[in-house]
Amino acid sequence: MKWILALALAGCAPASITAFDGGAGAAPTVVGISIDAKDVSPTASIEITFSGALDEASLVEDSVVIAEGDVNEAFRSDLDNPPLAASRAALRVPARLGSTAGGAAVTVEPVAPMRPRTAYTIAVSRAVRNREGRAMDEGYAFRFMTTDGEGGAPVLEMVTPEPGAPSVPTNLARVLVRFGEPVEGVDAKSLALMRGAQNVPASVAPAEEWCAGCYAIVPESALAAGTLHTVHAGAEIRDADGNSPFYSEPPSFTAGAGPDTTPPVLWLPDVRVSGDCLLARWLSDEPATSEVLGAFDGELVEVHEAGAVIGTPGTVSFHVESADAADNRSSLGPLEATFAPGPRLVVTEVLANPVGAEPAQEWVEIANLGDVEVPLGGIWLADEGGDDALPDVTLATGAVALVVGGAYDPLEGSDPPPGPGTILVRVSGSLAQSGLRNSGERVELRDAAGTVLSSYGGHLDTSSDPGQSAVRVDLLGCDVRAAWEESEPGASTPGAL
Repeated sequence: MKWILALALAGCAPASITAFDGGAGAAPTVVGISIDAKDVSPTASIEITFSGALDEASLVEDSVVIAEGDVNEAFRSDLDNPPLAASRAALRVPARLGSTAGGAAVTVEPVAPMRPRTAYTIAVSRAVRNREGRAMDEGYAFRFMTTDGEGGAPVLEMVTPEPGAPSVPTNLARVLVRFGEPVEGVDAKSLALMRGAQNVPASVAPAEEWCAGCYAIVPESALAAGTLHTVHAGAEIRDADGNSPFYSEPPSFTAGAGPDTTPPVLWLPDVRVSGDCLLARWLSDEPATSEVLGAFDGELVEVHEAGAVIGTPGTVSFHVESADAADNRSSLGPLEATFAPGPRLVVTEVLANPVGAEPAQEWVEIANLGDVEVPLGGIWLADEGGDDALPDVTLATGAVALVVGGAYDPLEGSDPPPGPGTILVRVSGSLAQSGLRNSGERVELRDAAGTVLSSYGGHLDTSSDPGQSAVRVDLLGCDVRAAWEESEPGASTPGAL
């Protein structure tokens, strides 16, 4: 089996393969591709040029694919004999194939955006034939990296209902959508909910109270039962670069048989105190309008999270509330949490997946954001593998420290070094020995009594991007998912807030 792996170096022109044209009987070969090996937009349409016109009947779904990561030999063998096995078909990016240049070029248009800052491979099966019926002698694969999305078209995303939902209540309270970047020109004319070719009468307004960057489409009456509804964004909507929204297929859902009048069932509240923050998590038996964090035990259950800065010592009593798609509401409570005064010592950045050696080059950044100095003796750094007692070092007000293992080398060079004045706090237990899980692991600062002073909830998965850290963007806010974001790969900022 022969495959050609095409590589393009940074700063070079798009990779191409030039083959001898042996005439009508020659096997088709790839002679060019429209992208470079880096900085590919997550919404890019990719064109592959061949040495001659292709038999369009050979361009089936699995003849040209985009897959995340590398395409190994087993995948290539399967690709040469389409269709793909289900396990490998699940790895491909949904895309549409087309042809241009009189049939000598194939366009691959993702139906949904690729993930930003992620490596992908576009591969061509040896089963692709030219119009003389000659199949390719060698398969073709080209590996590339997507950008962070900047400069591309703003991607339209439907937040609720879930895209493709088959039985949405006819008394749906709102459709929530957002774009991949800030846009202008959003109103009831440019952003529409449609049933077939007809607009569904609805109002449109920003909906930051529901989710960051969201817009709410609020139907003026009940949806027609059993019908498909789609969201369309017009060319009047533009980002700062003048780009219109991207979507290969409009997000859609199907209205069910009737209204929903049953509130969601809420249960299993989990209340935690982290510093001066109250953190609450709870479960519901159906999708509801609290932040969705993931599935629980594979059942139709949503996990909700909320945080509130309390600060005042003592015990507080509170309720939590969720609303389903039809705005039916349920609450849990009263719930209680007790606060005790403590130092304003905050976990501000975590590097669990360094470019350098693991766990030696991993670290947890902490900062004293209070107005008095903080002795670290008697304070523990806890992760899922165990606890590390911090040494008896005093952290001045405004000072930043890195908690690291004994083998940490600040000048190793693979990752950014600590900033000037950063204190290295070396430990020998869990962080030094087993390190942190790259996919996200909870980290807590605790005092001698076990009170949590600050935490990182392990919200971010950095396993696919070495050198990418979790950075706290709301330094004095609560440890919820929205308070953290990923750094650029290889651009962590140890010692700099």
